Amino acid sequence: MPLDDLTLVVRAQEGDVRAFEALARRHEAALYRTAVRVTGDRAEAEDALQEALLDAWRNLDRFRGDAAFSTWMYRLVTNRCLVALRRRRPVPEADAVLASPPGGSAVRPRVSTG
Repeated sequence: MPLDDLTLVVRAQEGDVRAFEALARRHEAALYRTAVRVTGDRAEAEDALQEALLDAWRNLDRFRGDAAFSTWMYRLVTNRCLVALRRRRPVPEADAVLASPPGGSAVRPRVSTG
């Protein structure tokens, strides 16, 4: 009979790596699907998931059990995905266009009057 998440979490918090591996395997597919939906990129989703699993292992002592382990993991994965999205966000072109050149005045966009 498979152990429930809370039992596996307690064992993992006591240092049982296999218990954590069982948790990771149990939730990996659903977490990956979430990461793909958030990032829109499979490779980025894989990276975010791996980072989140490392975060979970390193911070397992902070899991209090107020929510389900899966809920905690979804938050970790989502946070890692958001970091990835922020990293790839380009600098808006408007900032570059409106920047003042050395010794000159700022370039102002033309506004169409009709």
